[in-house]
Amino acid sequence: MNIVSVDIGLSGAISIFHEGMITSFRMPTRTEINYAGKNRKKYDLKEISRILVNSMANDNVECMVFEAVHAFPKQGSVSNFTFGYGLGIFSGMAAALGLPATAVDPKLWKRHFDLIGREKDASIALVQNLFDIKTNSDGVADSILIGAYFIDKMSPV
Repeated sequence: MNIVSVDIGLSGAISIFHEGMITSFRMPTRTEINYAGKNRKKYDLKEISRILVNSMANDNVECMVFEAVHAFPKQGSVSNFTFGYGLGIFSGMAAALGLPATAVDPKLWKRHFDLIGREKDASIALVQNLFDIKTNSDGVADSILIGAYFIDKMSPV
């Protein structure tokens, strides 16, 4: 099954699973200066859409899967808003491209890979061991594991 898998955060990633191969992109972002004159990282919507459109054209992607993010107590309101905004971006892009979209609860995929309560480096090490993919990005590792979980446990094929 050919899918796009996304770790939605600003330090997340987009992974394309195509005929047994995995290609990953760190989350495209750009820097903006906010009203207070501080640099803020924002999603680069143009680059995200370019990656997704190319994956549709070149990789015969059949669906998109992403982490089902939600607000947590004691997490900042800006952080919660950014996660929700990212979820909206990818839900909207999937709909615009005519891709079925599935949200995977983080507890499900993390439990499947025995990552609950473990440091982010554990997902990086797991991806390096399971897929022989070298990365130092937990966002790339998580996007790959979300996609692998979907293919193993949730895909209709």
